[in-house]
Amino acid sequence: MNYEKLDLTKRFDNCIDEMCNKYKINENFCLNSKERIDHILNYILINKKIPKPIILVKNNNKNEIADGNHRIAAYRLYKEKNDEKLEKQEVWIGELQNTNYQYGAFFWPQNS
Repeated sequence: MNYEKLDLTKRFDNCIDEMCNKYKINENFCLNSKERIDHILNYILINKKIPKPIILVKNNNKNEIADGNHRIAAYRLYKEKNDEKLEKQEVWIGELQNTNYQYGAFFWPQNS
């Protein structure tokens, strides 16, 4: 899957945008987020790939992030300044049976 076409839910897409915006002004989105993104960006610059697969959960035909928020944010930040393509990588996608469940709701503001 192309990381630029992850087809995230609006809530998760906004969250990644907010992580990137906080990073750009040298602030943490959550505990250690700037440091974690720095580490991932360094890894991407050296290895030309993201450290490990992103894990998504399909919910009502859109994807939510189960694992990989910082990796996706680092990728977006990398792509802002680099046209070089990264190695192809796996993205794991699970599917929720109960569509009323919102994965990761504990992490993002409840009003979004």
